[in-house]
Amino acid sequence: MSVRSLQVRVLVAGIVISTSSLSPVAQGRLKTPFQVVSLWSNEMLAYLTGEKQTACSGPGAVECARLHTAMCDDTAYVASRTVDWPEHVRLFESARSEVPRSFGLQIAGVAATLAGVNMHYVRSPEEFAAMRLVFSCAFSGNDNPCPAGRYQAGVVSRVEMRDPGTGRTIDLTPYTAVTPDGLIVFRMDERERVSVFNSAPPLYQIRAAAECFTVASTPVEWESPLYDAPDTGARSIGTLVSRVIAGEGQQLIYRSNDGQQVAFMPDWVEEDWGYEYLMEQTILDRRGDWVLLPERPFPRAAWVRIPNVKVSTLEPGTFYSLTKTVRARRKDTRRFETLKGNIVVLVVRGRTLEVRKEQPSDMACGAEDVPPRDFNAPTYLVEAEQLYDGDLHLAVKPAYTRGC
Repeated sequence: MSVRSLQVRVLVAGIVISTSSLSPVAQGRLKTPFQVVSLWSNEMLAYLTGEKQTACSGPGAVECARLHTAMCDDTAYVASRTVDWPEHVRLFESARSEVPRSFGLQIAGVAATLAGVNMHYVRSPEEFAAMRLVFSCAFSGNDNPCPAGRYQAGVVSRVEMRDPGTGRTIDLTPYTAVTPDGLIVFRMDERERVSVFNSAPPLYQIRAAAECFTVASTPVEWESPLYDAPDTGARSIGTLVSRVIAGEGQQLIYRSNDGQQVAFMPDWVEEDWGYEYLMEQTILDRRGDWVLLPERPFPRAAWVRIPNVKVSTLEPGTFYSLTKTVRARRKDTRRFETLKGNIVVLVVRGRTLEVRKEQPSDMACGAEDVPPRDFNAPTYLVEAEQLYDGDLHLAVKPAYTRGC
């Protein structure tokens, strides 16, 4: 090999290395490019939204400090099959209490609510019995505390099913009970379920009247041990703690073996559960339910076991924001350019993304005088290593977690 050929090869190798922000060692640790893992579960979200709360009804009620009490009495509308929406139906009532407060009876569980309308659908005796009645207080204009978005129910005065057409009413109070965290539920055997559901008209009203109150939110924690390897017998690195306070938020904490605690935010975050809730962290490798999280806040990469683990990957057609500048090769050329801002992923090929820059017409969201889309806009190839920082955290995150 000539000296000039060797020089050329060395120069090319230097160019390739310079286009990546990661060392060869770091590149080798990245086994699962473009992937993140959810550091939340449905149970955590249930506590966060107030679906599950501190047990303050029944025997445990005496230990709970009530923030606000009222007498809740409201009606929700239920259809057992498709019906025409009756214009005369009243959708909302105000609370009957000494301190005025807005609230509404809602049906949680299997019943599906039409957007903006207090109408629910149940299609079987089993679904009927699985309904959970909730007095929601998550309305604007409420000055008094409603930390978890709903009241807890105390003593139930009346639960009934009424045919709005004939006025016929069935008393369901004997079949109801209150869960420890204040939901009104039905207690029926199979014969009773079938009898009540089959006698229900196509459209009926469920009325619930009960003592209701709110309580102070208390933190709920989940702990997940961290290890040097995907094995519970491996050396411990500490503990990943998820702390949830209803109506306030979720906090992630790294607790070291000596007890020191460091709060941190994961790489993808959307705390408003009214949209797509996100508490997602970059992963470097996966072995079944085990995932490898990058260092920071951990002193080194840490394995954690997450039952029913939920892993997501960068998806074609989705817009992402780059949190650092990256070098990308213009497709079908040898020309490198620097990308920043928002991109849209076109194709995922192994450890390479094909992307293009976002255009104003992509997410116009009602804006005026938006230039038309340029269908001849250049596309770029980005290697996986370009999209990570020095600690191997993804340097790209969803651009529009709330639609626009």
